[in-house]
Amino acid sequence: MFDKDLVLSILMQIDEALGKIVSRATRIRSADDFIGTLKEQVIYGRVFQNLQEVREAVRRFIDTYNREWVVEKNAFLSPWQARAHWLAQASLSRAA
Repeated sequence: MFDKDLVLSILMQIDEALGKIVSRATRIRSADDFIGTLKEQVIYGRVFQNLQEVREAVRRFIDTYNREWVVEKNAFLSPWQARAHWLAQASLSRAA
């Protein structure tokens, strides 16, 4: 005979663990996608004179990406717009 509550508890723990794994894999994939875009847009095909030029080009790209690039997974908002939307929603839910 099995303990139904124990089985449900174990299943919930497995589900939670799998959710964390999927979430981490999604974050890693997103980071990999961003790095690939960065390389394509900034690094490949350019010749830099020194490391400072590389750093400046990367900083400019990151700033432009955050302000202007619309991203499908963010409902076609820029990362800054998506973050502002998320913060507004979070503050509304805390106020409720």
